[in-house]
Amino acid sequence: MTMKNIIALLLIALPSIVMAQDQATVYIFRDTGFAGSAMNTPINIDDEKCKLGNNEFYKIEIDPGTYFLSTHKAKNPIKIKLDSGTYYFDLDLKIGILSGRFVLEEITERGAQKYFENEKMKLVDGCFD
Repeated sequence: MTMKNIIALLLIALPSIVMAQDQATVYIFRDTGFAGSAMNTPINIDDEKCKLGNNEFYKIEIDPGTYFLSTHKAKNPIKIKLDSGTYYFDLDLKIGILSGRFVLEEITERGAQKYFENEKMKLVDGCFD
């Protein structure tokens, strides 16, 4: 490969690399198992909604800023300030005496690794576009 070809490739690839760094990447995972598996749970980012089923996850590219992240029945949405970088959230089912509720919790990259390694997890496309 000549120097001219290398420079041409860099000029083509560099804008997309720089643009990607300006975005925040948010992953939201759900792997509730049997309990709650029949329920598709709406996830809200501000006023945008999308449903997340069992063993599914979202990957969302979003502008840095402050957002409210919640499930459909959350009384207290999570206020998150996103900078450029990657964020991971787990949608966990909390079982109560009479019913269950979903709770969003931020997790570490290490905590998210189990989801990336789970062959049953499916990426949901078309949400929050």
